[in-house]
Amino acid sequence: MMELWPRLPLGTADAILRSIEQGGDTTPEFDHEKCYYAPLGKRTTATRRAALRDEIYQIAKEFGFPGVTHVSMLAEYDLRITRMLHDAMPMAWSEAGSREVWSFVALVLLPDVTKWRWQHRLDVINDERWVCSDMTRHTWARLWWRHVQVEGEYGVLSRIGESGLNQFFERRDTIGANPPLIRGLAKQLDPLLDGKDDRDLIRDVARRILRQMAFIDEVALTNIELDEWIAEIVSTSVSAQLAQPTRR
Repeated sequence: MMELWPRLPLGTADAILRSIEQGGDTTPEFDHEKCYYAPLGKRTTATRRAALRDEIYQIAKEFGFPGVTHVSMLAEYDLRITRMLHDAMPMAWSEAGSREVWSFVALVLLPDVTKWRWQHRLDVINDERWVCSDMTRHTWARLWWRHVQVEGEYGVLSRIGESGLNQFFERRDTIGANPPLIRGLAKQLDPLLDGKDDRDLIRDVARRILRQMAFIDEVALTNIELDEWIAEIVSTSVSAQLAQPTRR
C-alpha cells in the first residue's frame, strides 16, 4: 500500500543542517514537530519509520558504520540500499517527488547514516546530499529513483558503475527519464567496459544521444529500433575513441 511520509519544510531543514555542520547532534528521530503530510492518503507510522531505519542501520553496520569505510565499498553499499529502499518506502511517484520527504529522511530519520555515507569527502556537509534540491544528488532520493530508472534490473547498476550511471541518471529530463533507454545502453556498453571505468566513452555516448534526441523521439521507437539506434551510437563513439591519439 502506498504511504505518505513526513515532509520537513525547507527552512527547518536548513536550520538542522547548519546545526549538524557546526558539530550538532545527529541522533535520529522518528518525527519532528515542524513536519507535515500531503493531505490525502495513509500516513506512515512511527513504527514503520523505525523499521526502515533499523533495516538501513543493519546494512550500514555490515559496511563498517559508524567507523571509517573504504570508498571502494560504498558502491556495493549503495546497491544494497537501492535493492531494499523502494519496497521499504512504498510511495506514489508524486510522493517520492517531494523534496521535503527526502530532507526528512536525511536530517531526521537517518542523520548519522547520511553523515557516515559521505565521511570520505572533504565536503561531507554538502547541502544537496542532505536538503533535497536535486533528486539525483540527494543521499536517499537518488537510490529510490534508481530502482525506478532501471525498473528493478539491478545488474545495470553494478555493471556500469557510479560515475558512468551519473552520466545518464543525472540527465533526468532526457536519458534518465527513459528506463528502456538506460537498460539498452547498459547492454551495449557492458561488454565494451568489461569492468573498466571508461568515463570518456560513456560521456561521449551520452553527448551523442543527447544531440540526436533533439530530433528523434526515442519513446516512439520499438524495442528493436531502440536497440539498433543505441548500437549505432555506441559503435560510432567507439570508432571515434579509437581514432584519437593514444593517451599516455
